[in-house]
Amino acid sequence: MTAIEGAGVDCIDKKIFVSNIEIESWFMAGMTNDFPYVMKSQEAEEIFGSSNAELFDMPKEKLDRILEPKISGNRETIGNIFGEHINLSLALSKSATFSRFYDSLKEDGMIL
Repeated sequence: MTAIEGAGVDCIDKKIFVSNIEIESWFMAGMTNDFPYVMKSQEAEEIFGSSNAELFDMPKEKLDRILEPKISGNRETIGNIFGEHINLSLALSKSATFSRFYDSLKEDGMIL
């Protein structure tokens, strides 16, 4: 709450959503096998084939292992790429916490 209050943004209500373990589980929930910058591997195939991205242990490390070295570990670049290439319907179906976050944004009129 301190970070929100210190951001200097006026707001009446505050909502906090926490991904299961780490936000990288949300990223992996929306990945498909044609996602850019993913190295082909058994671990990547397990991510694509999973029906629940929230069951991954240590998602941050898992994501870094399957991404090409030029972006692995660079959270800003990864976030931008995921924003452009995420399969939203897939992410909603594979992550309950992401789905709750998304539904809240819709309820608040922040997305259509």
